[in-house]
Amino acid sequence: RYSSVTVNAGTAGSYNVKIGYSDNGSGSSKAWGLYVNGTKVSNVTFTGTGGLSTFSSLSPVTVTLNAGSNTIKVNND
Repeated sequence: RYSSVTVNAGTAGSYNVKIGYSDNGSGSSKAWGLYVNGTKVSNVTFTGTGGLSTFSSLSPVTVTLNAGSNTIKVNND
């Protein structure tokens, strides 16, 4: 499983990415890979939120983006 988004950066450089999420209520933590343009840049851990209607967010992660179009993806490695 994965989720991805395409973002456009005006200039190449470092950007903070903040990821919001909810879960199915399982309550367990899950480590996923964070990818930018196909390269794994970090691992992120999602903790249980208690259900799909309860949202949380991760601390911002700094990533390096190219000028123009970039794909950011979280993947259940």
